[in-house]
Amino acid sequence: MDNKSFNRDAINYDMTGSVSGFLKSASARSDQAALIHDGQTWSYAEVLEEARRWASRLRECLPSQPVQRMGIFVHTGTAEHVGKIAALLAGITFVPLNPKFPAQRIAEIIEQAGISIIIVDGQAAKKLGEIIDRLRVKPTVILPMGGDRAASREDQSPHCRRSRPRESASASI
Repeated sequence: MDNKSFNRDAINYDMTGSVSGFLKSASARSDQAALIHDGQTWSYAEVLEEARRWASRLRECLPSQPVQRMGIFVHTGTAEHVGKIAALLAGITFVPLNPKFPAQRIAEIIEQAGISIIIVDGQAAKKLGEIIDRLRVKPTVILPMGGDRAASREDQSPHCRRSRPRESASASI
């Protein structure tokens, strides 16, 4: 049996419009709800502003070598969606990493995919040390700050702070 017989209803999707489609929606519906999570509603304009801020900081925080792929190691929520849009805006391919997978499996995915930078949220960060210990090449780790829009934008502004916990660079956005 050849591969073509497995999925006879295959549809060719135009993936070139993923970022431009969101940008069009953000322009046309800037004040409408784009994301609702944990009782917080984010408008298209707010999601786009946050994603642009993250994309800008991602470019500043990147390791000196070109980034092949970025891992998004977060639980479902705002950081997941903003991280994906930010990666696309920054021109970086992203690989979603499921925090529910065993540490060894996540480490294998990171190494096989050639992930050199990882966005991680507070919940997933608890598991990150065990994963990084298993890696030969340590990625740059990006920790989103804030998320509480009650705080001022200056308090949430991303900052790149480099340190070397477990031989991995760390930055905050």
